[in-house]
Amino acid sequence: MAVLEQLMCSATSAVPRFAFEIRTRRGDLKLDEMVRLALTNSDKGIRARAAEAAAREAVWTGRVDVLRKLAASRYGEVRISALTGLARLGHWNEIVGLLDDRSSLIRALARDAARRTGVDAVDWYRSAVSDANPSLGAIAGLAESGRQEDGELLYPLLRHPAARVRAQTVGALRILDAVPVDSVRSMVEDPSRRVVRAALKALGTRAQV
Repeated sequence: MAVLEQLMCSATSAVPRFAFEIRTRRGDLKLDEMVRLALTNSDKGIRARAAEAAAREAVWTGRVDVLRKLAASRYGEVRISALTGLARLGHWNEIVGLLDDRSSLIRALARDAARRTGVDAVDWYRSAVSDANPSLGAIAGLAESGRQEDGELLYPLLRHPAARVRAQTVGALRILDAVPVDSVRSMVEDPSRRVVRAALKALGTRAQV
């Protein structure tokens, strides 16, 4: 046991993953330790596996407090396991507020929660992108669930002062197949490389249609 704990601290990623796998199979890891690993371990693979195992046990034992703690993590791979657990326990109202999350997986889960709770996710996105400073998640969410005609709602954001918003908007318009070619063509000279890359990709996609 002590040897495996030491291996978990190895600087070589394969070693702690191997030790974690052994400890998981042996059932050595208690819930609190799995939560700690999910929230603090530097290895993404271990965080994801620990979060999945912790969330699974939390669902079995009804530990909603554990799921909420994991859901507050800054790591997307941890949050999705926790939120999936909350969904399995029927806590849809806690998930629907994440429609504009930065993670596409979490946005998809939130849209499912919206459907179950009677919230029109597409209308929510339409309203959110009309704000002066919409989140990147809201723009992406509209692209993921909206229709081609929703592209018009995004046109004003092509002139947004934040480069990340302009780039996200161009990407969303590409997904919606609603790229205003003349406007996006001028963005090839945008001072932001991020915007330029998004514009070239959008124009390239448009040219192939």
